[in-house]
Amino acid sequence: MLAYQGGAAANHVQTNDDMFYVPGRIGAIAWIGLYLHNPKPRSRVPLVAE
Repeated sequence: MLAYQGGAAANHVQTNDDMFYVPGRIGAIAWIGLYLHNPKPRSRVPLVAE
């Protein structure tokens, strides 16, 4: 899904469309959801010092 959103954002940029941020935001929300749901990325990129 994230690769699909990246391709959509690249297509918007290539065609000089002003709506390129929409697929980027959807991709960012998906990455945040993955970070919060799965403990493996959280162990690699901790946001707070333990």
